[in-house]
Amino acid sequence: MEEEIRKTETDDGLIHVCAGVRYCEDAIVNGVEESDSEPKMPFMEKSGSDYYDWEWRIAIDPKTGKIQGWPSGVTAKTYYKVCDCFKFKYGDVDYFDYVPAFMDRRGDGFGDYVKVDVDGDGVIANWSESVFRADVGRIREM
Repeated sequence: MEEEIRKTETDDGLIHVCAGVRYCEDAIVNGVEESDSEPKMPFMEKSGSDYYDWEWRIAIDPKTGKIQGWPSGVTAKTYYKVCDCFKFKYGDVDYFDYVPAFMDRRGDGFGDYVKVDVDGDGVIANWSESVFRADVGRIREM
């Protein structure tokens, strides 16, 4: 996964996320529960990993929480167990570990779950740039 992210990362001011997803069925897209065999979640890709089957690769504007390229009108709710396989790249930060708070907007994922709601404009509900910046600050101090 890390090698693949390095091929696509850019210094474009966006948060580049790659979450190793164990079960796609742990999400709802346009009001319909997802399927592991044919997920409808935008930006979900089949993985080559032995630990998880799918990767959710998104790029987020840190100021607005908008996912770049999100299809208009598509809504989603995620409850993704990521098996300690959450990665994001932002500027000089290259992180691979537990899910940080900025991707657990419901606040009860305990570092293990990506829990976000995405509206029809591709904006993550309850997005907080300050929470993202605090996460980045903590990671830089590690």
